[in-house]
Amino acid sequence: MADLRHELELIWKEHQELTATLVVDLARDEGHPLHASFEWDDAKAGESFRLSQARQMIRSVKITYKTDDGKSGNIRHWYSVDRGQSRSYEPADEIVQDDVALAIVLRDMEREWKTLKRKYDRFGQFRDMVLKDLG
Repeated sequence: MADLRHELELIWKEHQELTATLVVDLARDEGHPLHASFEWDDAKAGESFRLSQARQMIRSVKITYKTDDGKSGNIRHWYSVDRGQSRSYEPADEIVQDDVALAIVLRDMEREWKTLKRKYDRFGQFRDMVLKDLG
């Protein structure tokens, strides 16, 4: 398979968006570098499965960053941004430079955090685990 990050960036640059539907539609062409990454046998998997495969592919691409103190870590390269009329994955390095996109992603992060907190907050060990990781 071709370099996934490179292929997704090409789609993003050419179409100015990156969605699971777009990735699947482009990969239908047997000559497309991502074609072999999908299950095309409808007896084994349908369209919704291929869309799930595309979303997983997009989310799997990581980038490495370094902090001011020299430590490194990984984050996802693509984040889903809902701009009201459309939802598309956007690269992290562009999101941090766009106040609107950054606010959208931070709102999503907060919603996900609060959902997790509601789910596990009754367990004292959960709170201890979070505080340990934050420390």
